[in-house]
Amino acid sequence: MKNTGFLILGLFIFISCGSVKDKNKDIEVEEEFAVEIVGNDRDAHGCIGTAGYTWSQIRQECIRIFESGQLLSPIDKSETSAAFVVYSANWSKLELFSPTSSTSIILLKSENDTYSDDAYHFDVLTATLTINGEVKYMGTNK
Repeated sequence: MKNTGFLILGLFIFISCGSVKDKNKDIEVEEEFAVEIVGNDRDAHGCIGTAGYTWSQIRQECIRIFESGQLLSPIDKSETSAAFVVYSANWSKLELFSPTSSTSIILLKSENDTYSDDAYHFDVLTATLTINGEVKYMGTNK
């Protein structure tokens, strides 16, 4: 009877040690396959890039340029990236989101419904964006 008791106690200890080892193995596997949560990519302003949001300097909020902005298609059909323009609330500034620039570009309103700086010129009436004197993008009038 004593032998049976020791045998049962020995089996219990053996099984218990094995289950602790398996639990540690599961933890290692979970750590190995840990993935980043989608939508957890907020920028310095809190905008979620994977959801299409980007920071607007003139609006001071996260926006989706494809919803808030005016689409400008490239004149050169071999180009595949569009540009977008977003107006300030009082229409005194325009923010240009260009595929050739890593940050947005602010253009100030000048005369005759145009916005410009040294290199960029946007004409609201014709919806054309000129870069360094050459028309590069064209959109539709809003």
